[in-house]
Amino acid sequence: NAIFKSIALSILTCFVRIEPKISTFYCLIPDLLCIVTDPQLHDNDATLIQDALHCLEGIAAHKSGRQAIISQEGLTTIVDVYMLENFSQEFALKILITIMNAEISDCWLHAPDAFTKLVSHMCQEFCTNQSERKFELCLPLMEVLHSMPNSVPGDDGYEWQKQLHQGLSDIILSKLSKEQRYKGLQLAAVALDNLGATWVVSGGPKGHQLMLIMAHLACVEVRMSLENETFEKIIELASQTTSCYSILENAIKFLVNGAVEMEEKQKQQLYAALKGAFNAVLLFLKSVTEEMFHTSNKSTQLFVCATIRVLGAWLAEETAANKA
Repeated sequence: NAIFKSIALSILTCFVRIEPKISTFYCLIPDLLCIVTDPQLHDNDATLIQDALHCLEGIAAHKSGRQAIISQEGLTTIVDVYMLENFSQEFALKILITIMNAEISDCWLHAPDAFTKLVSHMCQEFCTNQSERKFELCLPLMEVLHSMPNSVPGDDGYEWQKQLHQGLSDIILSKLSKEQRYKGLQLAAVALDNLGATWVVSGGPKGHQLMLIMAHLACVEVRMSLENETFEKIIELASQTTSCYSILENAIKFLVNGAVEMEEKQKQQLYAALKGAFNAVLLFLKSVTEEMFHTSNKSTQLFVCATIRVLGAWLAEETAANKA
């Protein structure tokens, strides 16, 4: 019986990737969800579960398929599979990331509790795990935070936000390799965008220090990415640099609005770091216009636009501060 099921699922996996035929298989989603949560199969037949997850992955590759999974409350089940922390975890995570990346916050409209379960589970592991796994969690956590619904049920996310804060502090306030630093700063940027600078400052005992170090590291990374690099290399590092831009925008507000008291020396140090970073930004934009680099590529255009935007934020706040 199990052999026939496995063969059927293997064949089904081929068909669910064909767009015109995909809707034919939506009625099978509940059966696939039952298979991936069957405790006996998890103990005795990993292959069958993997085949079912491959089918769900194929369905999730299409917009109508993602919406079918969401409407049939499939996200709750897939989150449960992820939380089992066994061989099926990576399969479940891949499906979740596909759906979150495409549907963003809409994917949790019918399952806000599933979001809370997922982010709480991830943040707890992110906080407590001190191995390389902590850095492996940065990317999936970024996807989860990007998809965060406007309102989170329960305690407004206090516990998982506190754990996320602790995990970020562990990373940002430690000596890191270049790759680890990139991952930490990218997650920090997404957390800042979705939870705000106030969360960073007040979210833990080292919040004030975390915000300052984060801003200084972002300034250093911007300078390293833009200064004395070829245009091709700068574009190659665009994703990391754009994350740092987001941190810089928040750091500017942090410096200017006076929401948190800082010593005069800290203000001067942060201002000097920001000024150095934005000198690099200006020189990069100047080189783009003067040397007529090839910027017809969409991703290149987006990066140049992001660079102009962050420069605009700096000039606006600096001008206002000078007037004051």
